[in-house]
Amino acid sequence: PRLQLAKCYFHMGKIEEAKKEAREALDIHKSEEAAKILEEIARVESLTRLDNNQTETEDIVLRRLL
Repeated sequence: PRLQLAKCYFHMGKIEEAKKEAREALDIHKSEEAAKILEEIARVESLTRLDNNQTETEDIVLRRLL
């Protein structure tokens, strides 16, 4: 149930709650799926953080990734 809860929180954008549930599932069950969920959370979290003195905006910014 913790993994399902972690997935639900993740999809709702509640990253901290998702990490908490996934970590607890990993500690209790040592499952590979929990580790994968934590990896995906870390990947997405890095994309949503504001680093390098970037300013937060409500404008839509499109970037070409090539």
